[in-house]
Amino acid sequence: MFRRATFLSWVPASALGLATLGASGVSVPPAPALLAFPDSARCLVQFGPGDTLLPDTIRVALTEPVHLAAAPLPANDAERLVFRQMFETLVRVDCEGNLVPGAALSWSTVDSGSSWTVTLGDSLRTWHNRPVRAADIVAGWAGRMDPAFMSVAALGDRTLRIFLARPVPEPRFLADPGLSLTPSGVGTGQYHPDSVAVPGHLRLLPTDSGRPVLDFLTATGDPRDQLDRGADLLVTDDPSLIEYAEGSGDRTAVALPWSRTYSLVLTQPAESLPPALAPLTDSLRATEFRRALARDAVRAESRESRLPTWDSHRSCGGPITTGRPSDRGRVYYSPGDQTAQDLAERLVALVPRRYGWRAAGMVPSGSDGRAGASFIVADGIADGPTCAVLGPGTIRLPLVDTRARAIVHRGAGVWIAEGDGTLRLEKSTERVP
Repeated sequence: MFRRATFLSWVPASALGLATLGASGVSVPPAPALLAFPDSARCLVQFGPGDTLLPDTIRVALTEPVHLAAAPLPANDAERLVFRQMFETLVRVDCEGNLVPGAALSWSTVDSGSSWTVTLGDSLRTWHNRPVRAADIVAGWAGRMDPAFMSVAALGDRTLRIFLARPVPEPRFLADPGLSLTPSGVGTGQYHPDSVAVPGHLRLLPTDSGRPVLDFLTATGDPRDQLDRGADLLVTDDPSLIEYAEGSGDRTAVALPWSRTYSLVLTQPAESLPPALAPLTDSLRATEFRRALARDAVRAESRESRLPTWDSHRSCGGPITTGRPSDRGRVYYSPGDQTAQDLAERLVALVPRRYGWRAAGMVPSGSDGRAGASFIVADGIADGPTCAVLGPGTIRLPLVDTRARAIVHRGAGVWIAEGDGTLRLEKSTERVP
């Protein structure tokens, strides 16, 4: 609703067979689990004592480009990590799926979740130390809210009243990056961009003098080179990179929360599929089939998805559509997403060669390319499917969940892992004077 829908692969339903999966997975060595702490420090990620003082700069290696002009809406995981340091949301979802305060002190409802009253903290300020009022938040959200979903009003300086089209048991939607606080076009996070450009670097400066500078470097070649040059943090799902880092002795790879689900989406109800494909949806719902995909088809750390099937034909209504012949027999995936490519190629391999199915590293544009086809989408595990994203008359069949690992150098600060697998530098992290 506020996030960008990323269609990672398109898979014509008729391309799928039910052959047994072969072994091609890459094993990932066990990693330390997230350290569990009570309440305010529930999900900390670190290597070494938490009270270790830091140098004045933490170097963070990225494997994707970052475009600050896109802020606060991230288009990739690198932007998600950078923007998380710069912007706040009213609430957050922690690594265990619990809703915790962000910029809001509290939230409540008096009508079973049809509207929510949110109270702001007294100390909420912009990067430039300007106090933030409720009206500033409403103005910053202009153009980013779906009118059919909600409206919002400022009640005094410290209170927001948010009205929903449908009631929800808790306001998790307020943790969406699309509702980051941007009063007067700036953030309220602990960091802001350096006004002095450094070639090859993206430097974030702290809003107070007690925190280290964050120096982000995008790897243009092998990410192992950045580790060899002393990067303090790198988030990746590449098993070979994780294994390389674990062998250095001065780094550890911490497993982050399961954060992304890859799903097969059929754009027509199961009962309208050809009779020969009747077993398809039953097989994809089977735990063992999804477990085999996670074990044998995907190189990243993965498991069978735990999410239920979602039928938007019943939830949203809408017509049954038919697709273009040119889209049938191809599995499209987004270039650069290795998991999408792994799944696309495995699904194609299950189809007898005489049908001529193949994988292609591109995404068709236009609604005609989607009609009647099937495709794979990647969503955050906490994100529910919506009619606006998937369209009417579709079925979403979750396949696998994936997660990344944080490669952390000894003494590289204390980070908080949030529910979407993104890290945020812990507020109490201090640098060496």
